[in-house]
Amino acid sequence: MLRVANVLVLGLSLAACSVSGYGACMTVSEDPMVQIDPSAKAAMAGAKLAVKDFYSVMQVVSRYETGGC
Repeated sequence: MLRVANVLVLGLSLAACSVSGYGACMTVSEDPMVQIDPSAKAAMAGAKLAVKDFYSVMQVVSRYETGGC
């Protein structure tokens, strides 16, 4: 459970960076410039969460946390 929480914290951190680091709204999506740590990917796989599903979850979270940015 702790690893899944770490994955979600990673996602929230990415969402927060997209708001605070740039003037424009950057939506949550896969970005070839951003690499997910292999141990985080393993934690997602252990929780039956695919990378594409991770981004879907983070899009929902971003709607409430940062207005979709």
